[in-house]
Amino acid sequence: MESTCGIFDLPLEVLLMVFKEVKAEKDKLNLAQAHKVFGTAFAMDAGSTYRKIMFDERPIQEWKIILPLCGASVLRIVTKNVRTTVKVTKLASEFCPNLEEFFIPVRSHFWNHVTPVLSTMKRLKWIGLTNNYERVKVVKTLRMLPNLRFLDLAKFSLPDMMALKELVDLESISVVNGRKESVDLYQMCSGMKNLNGIDMRYVDIRIPKEEQDTAVWPKMGFIRIGYGKFHTQMPFMPVLKYLTIESTHPTMKLNHILGTSVIKYENSLEYLRFCPETDRNLDKAGAVALCHLKALKILECRLENDEIIGSYIIQLKKLEHLNLQHSTKVTNYGVLLLLKHCKRLRKLNLFGCTNINRNLLGPATHILLRNGVRPDNPLVVQVGREFGARPPNRVLQLPE
Repeated sequence: MESTCGIFDLPLEVLLMVFKEVKAEKDKLNLAQAHKVFGTAFAMDAGSTYRKIMFDERPIQEWKIILPLCGASVLRIVTKNVRTTVKVTKLASEFCPNLEEFFIPVRSHFWNHVTPVLSTMKRLKWIGLTNNYERVKVVKTLRMLPNLRFLDLAKFSLPDMMALKELVDLESISVVNGRKESVDLYQMCSGMKNLNGIDMRYVDIRIPKEEQDTAVWPKMGFIRIGYGKFHTQMPFMPVLKYLTIESTHPTMKLNHILGTSVIKYENSLEYLRFCPETDRNLDKAGAVALCHLKALKILECRLENDEIIGSYIIQLKKLEHLNLQHSTKVTNYGVLLLLKHCKRLRKLNLFGCTNINRNLLGPATHILLRNGVRPDNPLVVQVGREFGARPPNRVLQLPE
């Protein structure tokens, strides 16, 4: 008796070859639904395609086919569609056992449907939640996730944000909040001893006097503040490398912000961005504080004049990248002083520096060559219209 072999009896390797010949994704999905063997071949063909999912890029009906087949490979899901939050969360909980990162919008009227499902996703390490300032008490649910270490929160009410202080195991926290919802950094985060990164839009800094010179956050390496109200100096953070303060009150100076801790940052702080987009210049007092930061490699701020460069900035011997854009009182002379002393400098932004012009180029090239700078590792300079129309993107490389 002759034996017969149907298509469903073919080895998976052969079926996989069939899937590789099918180019249209919808055709693959239709084939995957025809028989469980095709479903297995679909998952093999997909490989790591669905490792990171932007849920809104496909109709939910397609995800209802894909996730039962490929959900075990999914590590990250992002949706920004409020109307699908509940469905997305249920699908993720049911079919994505290894999910580590999850981003969803939440609202008060359906949070009770999300929380019992979200709390079962025990492997989650990172969660992003967006709101519209409605009261949504998320912390009770988040505390049920033992591996949660990274949290992004946007547009939550102040009471719900301050409740985050209970999440003491967090390592990184990002908060997008409104000016009227300014967060008290110490009250929210003082118990989070494992924090290594903070990114917040509106922040109040009130550090108790007895803790201003102590390591409140011993592992903190990165801080970004959108607008900071500094009622006290910042505390000392022994491994802080990156500090960004986009804006603060015009009377608040850098030396007041760093306070007595500035000398302790001599060997640690490598990146400082201080109000470069606001109409304020780093004055002499701020520059005195700045020159203590001997490890600085990247500096972004407006400088008051050439004297600030000649007396203080040239002491930063490890400086590699300097953004001076819109430092309108700095001249060619100040830049030449900078190039003479800061021999590691390889990126320089002079856009909007209206007192700097093409007359800089010849002397600058001479200094750079004398310092050993070669065309294969040049100084890249971004300039403004003061340098003329060429090159079109106004980026120069010296020496050419």
